[in-house]
Amino acid sequence: MKPRILIVDDEEVVLLSCEKILKDMGYEIKLFQNPEDALNDLKENDYNLVISDVVMPQMNGLDFFKRAREIKKDIEVILVTGYPNLKEAVQAIQEGVFQYITKPFEPQELREAVKRALEEIEKRKKESFVSFQGMREPAWMHDYRRKLCSPEEAIEIIKDGDNVYISANAATPLTMERALYNQRDRFKRLNLIHVLLAGEDILNVKDPSSPFRHLSLFVGPADREAITLGNSEYMPIFLHEIPSIFYSGKVKLDVAILHVSKPDEHGFVSLGVECLASLAAAECAKKLIAQVNEKMPYIMGDNFIHISRFDKIVEVSEDILELKGRGATEVEKKIGALIADLIQDGSTLQMGIGGIPDAVLAQLEGKKDLGIHTEMVSDGLIKAFSKGIITNARKTLHKNKIIGTFVYGSKELYEFVSNNPLIELHPVNYVNDPRVICQNENMVAINSAIEVDITGQVCSDSIGTTIYSGFGGQVDFIRGAAMSKGGKPIIALPSTTKNNTVSRIVPKLKPGAGVVTSRADIHYLCTEFGIVDLHGKTLQQRARAIVELAHPNFREELIEEAKMRRIW
Repeated sequence: MKPRILIVDDEEVVLLSCEKILKDMGYEIKLFQNPEDALNDLKENDYNLVISDVVMPQMNGLDFFKRAREIKKDIEVILVTGYPNLKEAVQAIQEGVFQYITKPFEPQELREAVKRALEEIEKRKKESFVSFQGMREPAWMHDYRRKLCSPEEAIEIIKDGDNVYISANAATPLTMERALYNQRDRFKRLNLIHVLLAGEDILNVKDPSSPFRHLSLFVGPADREAITLGNSEYMPIFLHEIPSIFYSGKVKLDVAILHVSKPDEHGFVSLGVECLASLAAAECAKKLIAQVNEKMPYIMGDNFIHISRFDKIVEVSEDILELKGRGATEVEKKIGALIADLIQDGSTLQMGIGGIPDAVLAQLEGKKDLGIHTEMVSDGLIKAFSKGIITNARKTLHKNKIIGTFVYGSKELYEFVSNNPLIELHPVNYVNDPRVICQNENMVAINSAIEVDITGQVCSDSIGTTIYSGFGGQVDFIRGAAMSKGGKPIIALPSTTKNNTVSRIVPKLKPGAGVVTSRADIHYLCTEFGIVDLHGKTLQQRARAIVELAHPNFREELIEEAKMRRIW
């Protein structure tokens, strides 16, 4: 098909001259003296190229170009003028005009300009064909470009008083946080809902004068002080139930800001390192903002959302937040060895981050065909996987797959999970559902605590009345492992803190401390002094077993308390 060229110039002689030159090259030409007529024709017909005069009585050539681009976004335009002006020429090129030619021009100059423009158009077409495996550019790409905007423009859809869900943990969207902070004067109050915002405290969690009011579903360092001061709120909730508060409308969402990967060839972005409650937020929020990050890992599973779902799209190149492990202490290594002895070949493991999980993983040499079903995928898994200890080959649910709901660790970990078909993230209401967890036979769940009393009550979310972390997924996995055939739910902690001056095995929990895992839920309890199975034991039997796990410096005190309560 011949290339079609539309030419508009108020001088008839110029039109006819251009027509003759270009028709001789085999192009199909249509001429207009009135730019409005040309624009109306452009709405109805397709052209490969537009050539326009700059100075016309009815309309300036640059204005004509802008209106032409509104009609056909990718149309190439060559501007021609008899009144050359360097400033005007520079402006035209900056605006996107393909070339700027001055009259009078030689026929060859026009031929070369048109040839280059058409070659550029053809080049773009070929690149598009290569990018999409021989197919034309898909419809979603046009939608993507239409929604693309600056962070500041994206934030404009957020209104005063809105409830805004924000991706958290390693997926905390720092660029969008800064944009929100820079527009803080627009808001009297903005309710920010998240599991745990990581990185620097951009959104003034601790500032009582800030318009940002935080609802934390799990508590991090920045939240702790704010909650104590009353500037932020904490919701006690099992991790697997978080999506339900959105679906039920108990927490209504106006906007969700999600940190996602680049789209694939079908227009799907991966939620990357944070699946958790993001899909629920996306389904329940009235408006969605995507922070599309070229550095976000593309992670498999039920972890995708189509770009068409978003109202605004912001592109960034932002490092994913990392969590550096501190390594295991000698006490934690002892605990790790005790737990490792309980783990049988073919078991499926859940563990988080910290010294004890790392110590357990380091003690698994010689174990075979272990599997992973966990809320958090962390660095310790990489070494065990590379050594062939973790194969997932004997899992009874999601065989041959590592299953999690979020990833948090090092850059090496993010590279390992990206585009890895063996790693899948799924929503937390699936991964952490005890009814799902228990389908893994020989499920071993390893969780920690702040303190445990001599009856087996576990506090892991607070220090007295001060909220320290949250329920998280501890109870989800303790119960799921307990329901699993051959399962082992384990609570593990060092017996003391503060250089052996404070016991973490206590006569009774601190006043106001929250019970996360109840004494009816606890099974295995482990410190560096041993491991016991408390399930099926009376209060008296428990007290005797738990005292043996305490540091010797505190055992007498614990025994006296037990005697006073007649459980010794």
